[in-house]
Amino acid sequence: MKLGQVFYWVTEKAKGHDTRPKFHIFICAADGWDEHTFLLINKSPWGDEIQIPKAEYDFLDYDSYIGCNGVVSYSDSELKAFDQNPVGEISKKHLQELFNLLADPEVMERKQANRLCNALKAAF
Repeated sequence: MKLGQVFYWVTEKAKGHDTRPKFHIFICAADGWDEHTFLLINKSPWGDEIQIPKAEYDFLDYDSYIGCNGVVSYSDSELKAFDQNPVGEISKKHLQELFNLLADPEVMERKQANRLCNALKAAF
């Protein structure tokens, strides 16, 4: 998996739902802090988020938002159950916007935001 690749998986890790299909953006591989880490794409904004227009992403059905209020993490064994073929990729422009937003200490828990920002630096 590469930074910014988008996957479409049914997950039980979307807050407020037992299971539901969600677009997942790969941010970074497992390390000593957390498992393989993704941000979800939402159809409605839920706080601090980056808007991504359908016009720029053919896999989207409508303008959407990169969720920045928390991460979704999967172990190696959990990932094996999912299709490893990406449906698309987030542009460098939107990855830069994501980095800029996560650099704000109010958006996400600081240690996790720093981890994501360190991974996002590879995009530019």
